Amino acid sequence: METINLATAMILGLAINAIMAIIILFTARKFPKLAAQSMTYWAIGLFFLALSYLIFSQINQHTTLVLNLLADFCVMLGMAFMSYAVSIFLKINRLRVYQLIVLVTTVALLLNAMIWQNLIVIILITVTSISVSVMILARPMLMAIIKQPSSAKIIIFSINALFIIVLAYRAYDYFSLPRVAWDFNHNSVADFLTIMIAVVGPVTATFGFMLMHQEKAYKELARLASVDSLTQIYNRHAIELKARDLFKQSIQNQTPIAVMLIDLDRFKHINDQFGHAEGDKVLSRAARIIRNVIGKNNVVGRFGGEEFFVILPGYNLKQAQIKSQQLLKAFRAYKHGQGTTTYQITASIGVVERIANETSFSNTLRRADSAMYQAKNSGRDQSIAI
Repeated sequence: METINLATAMILGLAINAIMAIIILFTARKFPKLAAQSMTYWAIGLFFLALSYLIFSQINQHTTLVLNLLADFCVMLGMAFMSYAVSIFLKINRLRVYQLIVLVTTVALLLNAMIWQNLIVIILITVTSISVSVMILARPMLMAIIKQPSSAKIIIFSINALFIIVLAYRAYDYFSLPRVAWDFNHNSVADFLTIMIAVVGPVTATFGFMLMHQEKAYKELARLASVDSLTQIYNRHAIELKARDLFKQSIQNQTPIAVMLIDLDRFKHINDQFGHAEGDKVLSRAARIIRNVIGKNNVVGRFGGEEFFVILPGYNLKQAQIKSQQLLKAFRAYKHGQGTTTYQITASIGVVERIANETSFSNTLRRADSAMYQAKNSGRDQSIAI
């Protein structure tokens, strides 16, 4: 292996990390608060790495224990900040843990500088603190990958694991063959790998980190596009798309599927008597009642105004009618308003099951609408199944 030009490699690392940090700080302003906070801490970590590269670039000309201590300390701080940024993304805020790691590492490095003045001890302390900082996230990161696999999470996890392995190898190499740090007059696989991971690693990890935030932002946009902002259930467009997919599955698998169209009775009177703010609360509560009654395996959406639409995969007409009766009971039991101004809401529900020759969701919806109007015209507060 040829001799490495340490100054060139470190200046390259300094420039890359500083530029990435600046770009991330500008980008963070366009993201929500939590994501922006996570990105800011990552950028701070990159700045500390850049500072460590600046110090490392001077070691070949001025090899001192102090420079090695400062450089390794900056690497440790950089990794701690970047690990903390990932913990914020994963919503497992570990601020106190990272504060403790930094405090213990600082004390250990100062004791070494005052008492032992041993380069190998500096390396061992730094490797240990970095490894602990990264390994704290190993389990939650693995769980996040298992729950929602993504290339971004895998990149972050892999580069961190590789970083720990390389640092551990460097610590072992210096411990077994004590020598001046970064003495590139002597070939060292450990030093070569450390420089490679130090220059390439943060770039790759930053790419994965930003990709994680981008993926999350896209998912949130997709969720907002399909969710009714008031009731936090599917909006009409999303529920219709979901219904068409479930109807196709029902036809292919020859399994039953039922639907309910629900209309809150005399909702206009609620708005007129109690105001639109109270009306919005009623809609929101009604959505919660419907979700609680129909269960997790079924689908509910707001069809518009005070109308709700429920899809019941695997239900026949009799089972769906039983569920609609449970829903009516739950509506009657709930008291809206406060104090002496409490009131009930009721609903008219149309219940239908997809029939054998029905291949279009629109036809089933039309029958559900007809059943719902029959319920209204027959006195409200009831369900009619056809």
